Amino acid sequence: MIIDGHAHVGRWKESTFSARETHLSDADADFAASGVGGALVMPTDEADNAGLLAAISSRSGNEPINYRFCAWVDPRDEQNQPWIEANASRIAALKIHPSFLRMRPTDSALKSTYELAAKHSWPVLVHCGRWQEMSSWKFGVEVAQNHPQTNIIMCHMGGDSTDLIEATVDALCGSGPTNAYLGTESIRQYWIVRHAVDRLGASRIIFGSDYNLNYPAAFVAVVDALGLNSDDRSAVLGSNLNGLLPESNRF
Repeated sequence: MIIDGHAHVGRWKESTFSARETHLSDADADFAASGVGGALVMPTDEADNAGLLAAISSRSGNEPINYRFCAWVDPRDEQNQPWIEANASRIAALKIHPSFLRMRPTDSALKSTYELAAKHSWPVLVHCGRWQEMSSWKFGVEVAQNHPQTNIIMCHMGGDSTDLIEATVDALCGSGPTNAYLGTESIRQYWIVRHAVDRLGASRIIFGSDYNLNYPAAFVAVVDALGLNSDDRSAVLGSNLNGLLPESNRF
């Protein structure tokens, strides 16, 4: 089964996303048409954890797509972490978006988040972008080094730009942290993904599309362009992520 490791459901507030909105029924259709059987879904920047988890929990079980819930972290909201702890059994992962939070992933306010993730065996998806002062790949690497018991998925392979991805791969090679993984969401250049596979191994690469901003099939095609053997393709397209999730919340 192909598993999308980075998907959003809901409505975006960010003006450049044109109030893009989808529901689980939309996601069902788009994932099914893309050959994707499961997805790790998280809210948009509206951070409606309760609403999305309720929507997932209300499903009959007969729908075509399986979902696991990824909670949006916001330490500025004093109710955020208590809510996450209260719903821990239904959470599969956490998401930190430093660009929206205006807070670096290394900020001391997030220390308890990484500790909570280690306690519950949750991988933490950390947005890495082009805004180097706030969302640099360097911060993702530092977080992985400082929290070796927590698996860190560096989104956009470290920054959604080939030079940033190359720098990220270099940092993870050799003596770099082994608990850091690279998510392929939004990466169109198949050759830079292949570069990462060749340097780090397929076991460190996790397929994601960044749905509902992107169409999943477009990024499955990127993985298919890598020329991987069957085992490595299956690993990148699902089993790597599944192995990082807590046993009670695997696909």
